[in-house]
Amino acid sequence: MSSQTVLHFVQNAVLPAIPRHAQFSGTSTTTPAYPRTDLNVIEEWVDFPKAVLADRATLSKSLFQKAIFTPETPVSTEANVHAFADCTLHQTLTSILGALGKPGYKIVDIGGNKSVVADPDRILIHGEKPILTMEFKTPWAFPKQRGIVWTYQDSQPTSKVRRAINQIYGYMTFNQHRYGVLTTYEETYFLQRQWSEAGGRLQIAGPFSYNKRTPFTVLEAYTTLLLLCIDKWFYASPTTSPAPSRSGSASASPSTSRPSTPMPYTLTDVDIRDVTFIKGRDRSRAGAVVGGTFRGENVIFKIVDDTKNSQFATELDNEVDHYRALAHLQGRIIPRFLGYIRVWNMLRILVLEDCGLPVKKSGLTGQLMDECLACLRTLHQCGIIHGDVHMGNFVHSPFSGVRVLDFGFARPGTAAEMEEELNELTRDEE
Repeated sequence: MSSQTVLHFVQNAVLPAIPRHAQFSGTSTTTPAYPRTDLNVIEEWVDFPKAVLADRATLSKSLFQKAIFTPETPVSTEANVHAFADCTLHQTLTSILGALGKPGYKIVDIGGNKSVVADPDRILIHGEKPILTMEFKTPWAFPKQRGIVWTYQDSQPTSKVRRAINQIYGYMTFNQHRYGVLTTYEETYFLQRQWSEAGGRLQIAGPFSYNKRTPFTVLEAYTTLLLLCIDKWFYASPTTSPAPSRSGSASASPSTSRPSTPMPYTLTDVDIRDVTFIKGRDRSRAGAVVGGTFRGENVIFKIVDDTKNSQFATELDNEVDHYRALAHLQGRIIPRFLGYIRVWNMLRILVLEDCGLPVKKSGLTGQLMDECLACLRTLHQCGIIHGDVHMGNFVHSPFSGVRVLDFGFARPGTAAEMEEELNELTRDEE
């Protein structure tokens, strides 16, 4: 294959069509919750075409040699759409950035990445740092839009368009991303988050179709967006509260009243200004575990994304119930419970005292192991088994010693089950 400039490639290449299966997964989108953000101004991103034109001089200076891979496996689910885009589009964009002297940037799923807040479908990373948020909908479930700004402004809060835009805007905000992507693969929108005195402000460019060259191919538009992102991806989280709903009903906007301390063991809506996400600690099967501050106190957030993984809410509810039942052990062998909160009707969060870092087998001493076993025995004395015991569910700091956490599977247990759980922890040491 002969070389060509990046500009020639992106201006002439169109993406392959999705080979649709005869039966699809359904017409519902993966946004079961109704996000209620502070987004108040939504408008066309009128400067985006200028940025595309300005990049053409740069794209014309670099050579490129790559063909777009076309999978043939029929697509029937949103996960299939993700995989198809990974093969056709995302790998191609990584190669384009490499040709432009921007190596090391990849579009990937969030699996194993502990730096992402919530559960967007794809992220652009450099190393482990996420710098762009991407959200997919299936082309058969999310309708084509020719005026998405107008549709958003004219639709009800429960409409697919409003839910999708508020969802991606929320992901961008929680991760402090300036730019985002909302796509069905066949139609793609690019988003820029900005500040306004009236609340959140979002600019949208598109749609860019997978198989059209006007006004730009989706590859040329994507290339410009990624270059913008690489140059300046960070945008601070908002300092405004959610705006009132269009209907003005009390139930349409979360309560932001400040409950007395300590907070109740019931799910409480809070102002996003009370929450600061600082550093990812872990990514569990249920979602992100993030260090940050809550109303000025250093805490750990255990997060379930209600727009994606509401099935894990039951585990988080069970955990909260056990923190209530074991209140006399808080600050002794388990962390202090600091709140069970919800942000923007998107994130369900258990807020806990920061008790240090996970106990690692590589640094495990006899004394640490004895402390872990002592925590577990104290839990058993209350008639409770942990249900998922392993070294990763113990944390330690020089100031507070060892704490046991993660009670999503905790329940009353028998003496035999308690003995087996102690043995299981001992085996995990080996």
